[in-house]
Amino acid sequence: VGSLTSRRRPAAPAVAAHPVIINDGISIGARLLAWTVALALGIGGGYAGFVLATDTSTSRPAVKSKTVSALKIATVTTFDPEGDNGNEHPDEAGLAVDNDSATLWTTEAYRQANVGGKAGVGLVLELQRPSRGVTSVHITSPDTGWDAQIYVASSAATTLAGWGDIRAQGTNLGTSAELRIPTHPPGQFVLVWLTRLPQSSDQSQPGQPLFVGRIAEVSVHGTSF
Repeated sequence: VGSLTSRRRPAAPAVAAHPVIINDGISIGARLLAWTVALALGIGGGYAGFVLATDTSTSRPAVKSKTVSALKIATVTTFDPEGDNGNEHPDEAGLAVDNDSATLWTTEAYRQANVGGKAGVGLVLELQRPSRGVTSVHITSPDTGWDAQIYVASSAATTLAGWGDIRAQGTNLGTSAELRIPTHPPGQFVLVWLTRLPQSSDQSQPGQPLFVGRIAEVSVHGTSF
């Protein structure tokens, strides 16, 4: 029996691998530039996202200072709407703001502590410029046992009713009185209104006391614009 001899086909020669070249009309330099830009945008966007995610600061509008200080007084006038001529000792008004406690503004002498039955008498302080908010008025006097009210307005009225609401008041005040104004009203004019006067050491006749209001210094405190 003849033997069968198997023959193997020779292996096909190996084909060398060649890189695939995409011919899309873009040069290698342009392609590298595009890759670089894409990489930079990716890194930059990631960093920006990190900053936004971790930034806890808040941006708030700047707030103007509201520091309370003594407000400059431009002029001082007396106020006596129920009097004969509308004022009392106007030549002494400036002595209430001359930084000298030895000098005084005084009212006329009355026979009753309630200003002779009048609603009161006082001083009008015009501030050098309008105040954002008046917070207090400080008054020094050589006397004790007097009452006062404080009014604040944008303009000086000729009647007490024209001044609006009472902003602060004190009774049985002493030689140093601070009348605080809780509402901090804005304005440029402040009225210091005396409603009860202390007894004077002078007497018109024996056994008939007189009552006189005396202010050594007055200052206004508040915030400026």
